[in-house]
Amino acid sequence: MLSTFLDAIRQGEPSPISFEEIYYVTLTTFKIIESIKAKKILTII
Repeated sequence: MLSTFLDAIRQGEPSPISFEEIYYVTLTTFKIIESIKAKKILTII
């Protein structure tokens, strides 16, 4: 997947991963970490 992403950048093509997908994956990751630290269930959205 990384090579596909880098190829798209090099060739000036659209990213195979949308900004929205990157945003929500990042948000979810941070919420998981926060949830573990707080020892409680958190709402992501």
